[in-house]
Amino acid sequence: MSRFSLNSLLASLFGRRRRGSGVSLLLLLAGLFACLTGCPAAACGVPYGFARSVEVMFTVARPDPTELRVLAPGTRVLVAVHLPDAVTGPHGLALSYSESRRTSGGEGPVGTATATPYTWLDTSPPQQVVMQLPDGSPLAVQIPPRTPFLNAHQFEEQDAEGQERRYTGYLPGQALAVEGTWEGNGRLTARALYAGTPNDYLTYLATRPGTMLLLGTACSGLGLGLLVLGVVLRLLGR
Repeated sequence: MSRFSLNSLLASLFGRRRRGSGVSLLLLLAGLFACLTGCPAAACGVPYGFARSVEVMFTVARPDPTELRVLAPGTRVLVAVHLPDAVTGPHGLALSYSESRRTSGGEGPVGTATATPYTWLDTSPPQQVVMQLPDGSPLAVQIPPRTPFLNAHQFEEQDAEGQERRYTGYLPGQALAVEGTWEGNGRLTARALYAGTPNDYLTYLATRPGTMLLLGTACSGLGLGLLVLGVVLRLLGR
């Protein structure tokens, strides 16, 4: 394509806005955003997910309760546990953390409140929870802030003052797979919690790269389609 033709095309796409060209501009921006979201998800998420799956599968020990007690402190482990039967949090949860945000409202043109959400602010889970190993013995699990609660239950509520709160956690007696570091003396520091068995957790990690690739490809494809449609409409002056 000649320099004159390229300059003409760029001027047509991004030059002075034509009357009625808002739809094409919106499609171009939406397509660009989708491509910028989907491409990194596929390019970065897939290798990271594959590396995490291989790491846990081949370098993390999966001891039974007897083997766990004799491991050296600092050993990475993946163990099966059960939560206590007691309800200690809202919505019948035994282990949870909460997030909150406040919405500011104003009166719209028809007298309805329009809310603008702010960033969720999270409250850390309990620092330590005593769980139960398959043989019935206790295991003190330390839960650092930002520990992932994978496939956990979520409940949302909102009060009359516009305060929204979201609770994420697990139910009493629920079976969990805990990936973490064995500290000795019946203590473990969690890196991730998953509702299910250790094998379920390994399956989840193994399928994540494919899921990220599918989502990234779909998002990028949608973005590319929107870009093409936006270019066409822009050239047509719509």
